[in-house]
Amino acid sequence: MHGWVLANPTFGPMIRDWENNRCIRRRVKLFAMLSMVLVGGASIILALDSWAWRWAGALLMLAGILAISALRTCKEKAG
Repeated sequence: MHGWVLANPTFGPMIRDWENNRCIRRRVKLFAMLSMVLVGGASIILALDSWAWRWAGALLMLAGILAISALRTCKEKAG
């Protein structure tokens, strides 16, 4: 990985956590799931007319949430 990517204050810590420990911080998980629910929910409600497509979208969102929640959560660092 390039040093400039790891030096990024937003994405660097997330990438290092994943590369070194194969884990994701609790805050990152919650943000990812909340983003999926808000943006995906708005898309389902506003963009899809068919109930079949709405159910399909909801199931895909649920699959994404389950996949994220199944990833290991990093232990919080003291200090």
